[in-house]
Amino acid sequence: MDTRSVRAPSARPAPGTPRPEGEAPHLAPRELAPNILPGPGHRPATPFPWRTAGKFAYAFLAVLCVVAIAYPFLPRRYEASALVVIQPTDLDGQTDRTLRQPLDENALQSGMDVIASPALADRVIAAHGLDSDPEFAGGGARALLAAILPAAWLPAPAPARESEVRRRLQDHLQVSRDRRSYTIRLGYWSSDPTKAAAMTATLLAAYLDEQRDRKRAGLRHLTEWLDRRAALLAERHTSSRNAAQAFRESSGLIDTGAQVELDQRLQVLSGEAAQARARFIDASTRSRNLLAMREAGTLDTAPEVIGSPSVMRLKEGMAAALARTAVWANETQAFEGQIKGESERIVAAAVAETENWAGRERLLLAEIKLIRGRIVERRQSEQRLQELQRTADSDRVVLDEALTRQKGMTARTESVGPDVEVLSSPEAPNQAAFPRPGLTLLAALLLATLAGLVAVRGPLLAALRRLATA
Repeated sequence: MDTRSVRAPSARPAPGTPRPEGEAPHLAPRELAPNILPGPGHRPATPFPWRTAGKFAYAFLAVLCVVAIAYPFLPRRYEASALVVIQPTDLDGQTDRTLRQPLDENALQSGMDVIASPALADRVIAAHGLDSDPEFAGGGARALLAAILPAAWLPAPAPARESEVRRRLQDHLQVSRDRRSYTIRLGYWSSDPTKAAAMTATLLAAYLDEQRDRKRAGLRHLTEWLDRRAALLAERHTSSRNAAQAFRESSGLIDTGAQVELDQRLQVLSGEAAQARARFIDASTRSRNLLAMREAGTLDTAPEVIGSPSVMRLKEGMAAALARTAVWANETQAFEGQIKGESERIVAAAVAETENWAGRERLLLAEIKLIRGRIVERRQSEQRLQELQRTADSDRVVLDEALTRQKGMTARTESVGPDVEVLSSPEAPNQAAFPRPGLTLLAALLLATLAGLVAVRGPLLAALRRLATA
């Protein structure tokens, strides 16, 4: 080692110490410049740190170069999205609870959960074969290489589990609600813009199909219930109609002329009963008068006796016999006996007539009572038949409504639509969401500046210490 180029620092000799030969004397600053005195704020001049600036520049430029070289190879992230607005209900849902879609925070969150459901994710996976896509079926390193290198350069991926592919697909899903409105933004991001747009379109179609399928399933269950209800109502209507018909036949109401006949008979018998009653009253009056006159011995003065042709003939015969000169007593007694017998016969006839009219009246009243009973039974039967007929008619109305509603279910099932209106369909993005040139440049400048500061950390810290101790 050449020691001539290295000089050890020499210490200033103490005053009075002899100086070796050949060594220059040590001069103090005052001895070198006795006439120049440093001021109170004077600082010794330092040379410009060119080496420090060079290190900072080298590190700064190195980082910028690395970022510039690596930027084209950074994995791109293309985001495709669709915008939908959830509607409260449709025309069918106004009156049908199975088709009703309420709008509140829970409904919106439920809609977002449906979008992120595994069922829709499975449809996206099956539609695009993501179980064999390196971006979703490979591991983390393979996914990174798939984002940088073409898929033809990579080996075939190992079979991935369905749950793992679904989880990675869910990591690429973006679902958010715009502000506090009823609009939802949904989409996927991928390293391929076309694939991102295609997956988003499939997700949107699957979401709309899910809403249609949900409504159609509700309508299908309603249709099945209506079929069962229509069958029960038809059976019930048949039973009520048969019951009304059987009661109409058993009660005799099926013969509409029977009621007219009963009414006519009742009218005729009522007139005869009234006539018989009048005759009975007249006969009973005459018989009571005759019996009273017989008891009083004045029967021969009764109008019925006096007006009787037999009594008149007897009296004429008796008068002719009395007009003769010779009248036998037994002949007169015979005439008087005959007159008395005829009077008794008149009284007995009056009593018999009274009893006859009384019996006739009883028979007529009994027949009238029987007819009235039959009429009352028919009236009751008619009321019962009306109740049965109303039941059958009511069952028929309900059955017709069920059949009408059942016929309309097919058209409603075909015309049902989702409660979502698509505001914007997914399109392939022209620019990657990551990395962005502006943000990348800003991050590169920050990293380059940080790298330059790290490169000159020694002189920088020394300068900061001098500033701190100054």
